[in-house]
Amino acid sequence: MRLCRDYPGRLAIVGNGGSCTYEDMRKGICGLEKRLRGMGVKQGSRVALWSYNSANWLIAFFAIVRAGGTAVLVNYSMGSADAAELLAMTETGFLLCGDNGETKKDPDAMRTLASLAGIPEDHCLDIRPASVDLGYVYRDEPEDDAPDASDEDATAFIIFTSGTTSQPKAVQISQKALSFDADAFNANIGEYAGRSVCVAVPLFHILGLLMSYAYLCRGATVCLPANYKPETLMREIDAYRISDMAAVGAIYLSLADAEGFEKNVVPNGGRNLPEPGRRGGL
Repeated sequence: MRLCRDYPGRLAIVGNGGSCTYEDMRKGICGLEKRLRGMGVKQGSRVALWSYNSANWLIAFFAIVRAGGTAVLVNYSMGSADAAELLAMTETGFLLCGDNGETKKDPDAMRTLASLAGIPEDHCLDIRPASVDLGYVYRDEPEDDAPDASDEDATAFIIFTSGTTSQPKAVQISQKALSFDADAFNANIGEYAGRSVCVAVPLFHILGLLMSYAYLCRGATVCLPANYKPETLMREIDAYRISDMAAVGAIYLSLADAEGFEKNVVPNGGRNLPEPGRRGGL
């Protein structure tokens, strides 16, 4: 929250689902935190976050943790039945639902999942960008004096293994661990990292969340593209003048093979990616 006050007018998040400044993000976090506490979220409450990458996703994540809750990060491609099993396994009692693979097929997917998981309807919140802009809706609300209820040693979020070789397993990560990794990353790249990053990884994946958090801790701009197709990434990188990129190897290679890549050389943590035909250095 200190960083939000240090850089109020600077862009914090751009791309899919809209943009917001650091001040917008701060207002959104505080406003949603108040809303969550009103819904009954308290220390140790588990709150599912089921959504594509967006500004709303990041604002919701920080609001959950600030309210003292634990964010349960659900794969946005997962169907309601499979997601319900994970929420039951983790005893999740609240649900924040944005756009995801299931809502594209069933606009009422939030209620479907809540019913399957035994989550009361008044413990659910629709955070689809078309329904609410969390960086804007709380902009004019008065400041809340409630103290930060987060505990750095408590579980800040739960992520799940992919389940490709066995049943998905829940992994609990504390706020202290996330902050430690972000600080370590920034200490290592501090001399050459840029002022913005394109995060081409799902936020429910530890790499996506960690890179977003680490760059926000630097007061940088985080770009969340709508998809990871080379043409989308090059367009977003050009539009927002993105300097750095966080992705898995396959994404970098797809960019290297894309037509027009020579005009869109993408830095990786401050180091330029190789031009087509010169792979390596990822």
